[in-house]
Amino acid sequence: LAEIADLCQQYQLKKVTAVVSGGKTRTESALAGVMAQKHDSALTAIHDGARPFVSQELIARAVERASIQYGAVPVIKSTDTLREVNDEGTLTGTLDRDRVVRVQTPQIFLTDLVKGALSDAVRRGMSFTDDAAAVERMGLAIKSVPGDEDNIKLTTPQDLVIAEEILRRRREAQKADSRRGGDPVREGPARPFGCGCPDACGHGRPAGRGGSGRYRPAFPGQ
Repeated sequence: LAEIADLCQQYQLKKVTAVVSGGKTRTESALAGVMAQKHDSALTAIHDGARPFVSQELIARAVERASIQYGAVPVIKSTDTLREVNDEGTLTGTLDRDRVVRVQTPQIFLTDLVKGALSDAVRRGMSFTDDAAAVERMGLAIKSVPGDEDNIKLTTPQDLVIAEEILRRRREAQKADSRRGGDPVREGPARPFGCGCPDACGHGRPAGRGGSGRYRPAFPGQ
């Protein structure tokens, strides 16, 4: 924890209000982050720290949807054929690609709702790889919003190669905006998500000026 806190101070991440220990599972880590919030907010965003390229536009879509229907999850359609296999590795069926999506974060929910859903799941010893599953277990349907292909999760060495390309494209776009006299931050591609609440999320800004200012992110440890 001290190392993470030092990094936040080194890079002047002033929107980070707390650094907390994660749990043994993603669900426990998400709950720890949600419960560490120091200010009341209508919405809470839970984001993977391993997704550094989330855009302001994606956050805004999820916030808008969650504001009218208690929760929203960004998704990407699958371009691959997806098959089911049994324990022996034998192909047993083909999934309908039009009904299968890849789930991303941030996943945004009404704060009281997600606190209750995660608390109940941890109390029952349940763990989910997807935070929306804890809310759905309460009998609620969560709406999806279009995700972003650049919002990748850095998991393998190959992902780092893709990340370098995303950074290169964004730097070039910002340089082009600068040459045109524009604001490379506000008008160009959004800055990557850092450790804690990023400038791109709009937290703390008045509504209508690049963010809603109505929610506070929480970050699971996994």
